[in-house]
Amino acid sequence: MKTADKLFTEEQKLQIVETTRLAESHTTGEIVVLVADKSSHYYDLKAAGAISLSALVSLLVSISIFHGSFWHWLLLSATLVPLSFLFFAQAQTFTLSLAPHRRIEKTVHDGAVSAFYKHGLDKTKGQTGVLFYISLIEQRVLVLADKGIHEKITQQVLNRHAGDMAKGIKAGHACEALVQAITDIGKVLATCFPGVPAAVNELPDYVLSDGDTPSVDLT
Repeated sequence: MKTADKLFTEEQKLQIVETTRLAESHTTGEIVVLVADKSSHYYDLKAAGAISLSALVSLLVSISIFHGSFWHWLLLSATLVPLSFLFFAQAQTFTLSLAPHRRIEKTVHDGAVSAFYKHGLDKTKGQTGVLFYISLIEQRVLVLADKGIHEKITQQVLNRHAGDMAKGIKAGHACEALVQAITDIGKVLATCFPGVPAAVNELPDYVLSDGDTPSVDLT
């Protein structure tokens, strides 16, 4: 799976910047794109998985070799926990499969909200910040908007575009899907929040990347 800083090529990043600037030229809305490797480290899932795997493997070894000795099982379990934790840390997709759907949704939502405030989308003059938040490990996309936007555009509308973008990313067309989503939401913004002469660009147009540092860590 591609990392946040490698999801788009340099040419694609320029295309996204140009698309964002074109969309913003017709609206007072401010669009920001952020790509995160993941929305949480999921340390609790890794620890739970490591303990469970270590206990199971140790039990099998203890029964087959040490006649079910409790002390051998305990020693093996303690020895295997670090290795098991490393396994779950590396097999992130597998680790994520242990999480309930509701947990993943909440984690990504909290990560998006954290990123929204971290990067100042709540500080625009007209409260018109719009964040495209892409979390790669979870394969989720969220579009969040400030309260000025929500006066005229519902979250359901934003969710529809986020869903279309997520499908495109899963299909291997991340740039095309994002460009189309920015263009489509730009048209909606232009209708509800038309641009004004000499408007100041308050937020960056380039793609932000949180790399391997989650916006929020729910553990």
